Amino acid sequence: METVATAGDDGTVRLCAPGEDALEYSAESGPHHAVVFGQRENLVFTGGADGRVHRWDMDEGEVTAIPPAGGDAIDALVASPGGEVLAIADDAGTVRLRDTATLDVVGIMQADDIAVRAVAQPRQGSRHGALTARPR
Repeated sequence: METVATAGDDGTVRLCAPGEDALEYSAESGPHHAVVFGQRENLVFTGGADGRVHRWDMDEGEVTAIPPAGGDAIDALVASPGGEVLAIADDAGTVRLRDTATLDVVGIMQADDIAVRAVAQPRQGSRHGALTARPR
């Protein structure tokens, strides 16, 4: 088992590896609803109630907040298999695709009248993914 990342209501990200103490990182960011690793083990993204996504660079000790696009709570995050693209799902039914290096929006999908609660990215080489949504 590799490193596991957690994020919760206290705005803290914790990295845990088997046989090691958890490392904790905090930001004044409020509750987190989702967490995912980026291109490397020490790059973590979180999304929360305030509609912002945070990029946690554990190697540099930096937290970068991505300004909210719509202001709705972030419910789900998933990174592409190589970690180059991040899919961000929110309560408004929008899934934004962002380049993880530049944080630029590279695509948008909109689902009318539903809140997107989960997203999934296929494994390397597969063409199938998943999107789960519930009526608002």
